[in-house]
Amino acid sequence: MTSRLAAAALFASIALASNVTPGRAALPPIHDRVEQFEAVLATPGLADALSEHGLIDRVERTGDLTFKVFAGKCFALIVLAPVPLPEGMVGPTRYEGSLGTVACE
Repeated sequence: MTSRLAAAALFASIALASNVTPGRAALPPIHDRVEQFEAVLATPGLADALSEHGLIDRVERTGDLTFKVFAGKCFALIVLAPVPLPEGMVGPTRYEGSLGTVACE
């Protein structure tokens, strides 16, 4: 029983020292970026805002959580925000997008 307690204490001290805890679980960067692009394309109002300008041609990351979505000569700005997990839950970061300016060049 003492060895289990010692092992648990050792694990806890290593986790705290390395600042890695279950609450900080994250996806590898490539998978997190896929989550971001999916959230951009799922932004409410995006399809309607660009529908008269053609199909979406490309998505460009312009900042940490900001994107431009292009359709023809027009674009929409999208800003993502992380969605907080319920209290006590751990898992990958999820995002939701907000539609900003829609403009044409």
